[in-house]
Amino acid sequence: MINQNLNFNIMNSHFNTTKESGNQLSLLNEIAVNQEDKILELMTVYKKLSPSDVWKYHQNYPITSIRRALTNLSTKGKLIKTEEKKIGIYGRNEFIWEIV
Repeated sequence: MINQNLNFNIMNSHFNTTKESGNQLSLLNEIAVNQEDKILELMTVYKKLSPSDVWKYHQNYPITSIRRALTNLSTKGKLIKTEEKKIGIYGRNEFIWEIV
């Protein structure tokens, strides 16, 4: 069953699955927006990257946060997910994302 109380509003970059509020929620959203900005800057230079490629430049970001940022940037029309794949850091295929 899906929990309807979770905040998955794409206008917020952070997905509030832990039901944070107030200053903590604002801080988490600010961190997520900053990650998206940094990833978008990287994409403008390299044009096409997989999540693992991005992680190689931003190893302080959890790979799950990178995937969230790529998805959010795609939803916002700044990136597209291609059909191309490559082996990622965990030895499995990952899709490659491209700047619009």
